[in-house]
Amino acid sequence: MNALRPQVYACFEKFKVPGLAQFDFVVAGNGTVNSVRLSGAFFGTPTGACLLDVAKNAHFTRFGRERQQFVYPFFLRQ
Repeated sequence: MNALRPQVYACFEKFKVPGLAQFDFVVAGNGTVNSVRLSGAFFGTPTGACLLDVAKNAHFTRFGRERQQFVYPFFLRQ
């Protein structure tokens, strides 16, 4: 998730809206994102659209299970 921080921060810098962005990821065993949802105050906003673009392109280390689901928060602030 640390690899996403600069891109997430770029979304913050573009729109200047602070707050909590909570992602619900489903990741395939090969490390690709199957789906991601955004909940909270950024849902349906320009900042949220930017954040979802970042999250959809995330890559994770391969793992032994078919898929894994997890929630991850990002705090947008300076």
